[in-house]
Amino acid sequence: MEAISKSELKIKPHFWSETIEAFNELIQKEWNGEEAIIYQKDIVNLIISKRAEKSGLDSDFDYNKCQDLIFSNKQLDIEKLYSEKGFKVEYDQPGYCESYEATFKFK
Repeated sequence: MEAISKSELKIKPHFWSETIEAFNELIQKEWNGEEAIIYQKDIVNLIISKRAEKSGLDSDFDYNKCQDLIFSNKQLDIEKLYSEKGFKVEYDQPGYCESYEATFKFK
């Protein structure tokens, strides 16, 4: 048996419906005619809010667990998805010894 090659991989990212809803909502809200800049904290909070709403805000809902799931499930890796829809997407995050908020820019 041989190792699988990169070209044989058929992994397609799975995005939650709340992720797409949240990005679409904030892109429309922040669109100024040329671009939309979305803060990572705002998109994470909106995704969590939408998931909490769908779960009925029951006692089992855990904000921190949901936030961890967003990152571990790569829910913010949307650049390719929106690029395929005609956007130029740039993600910017602070580097070492920098302190500003991470953003997504849609053009």
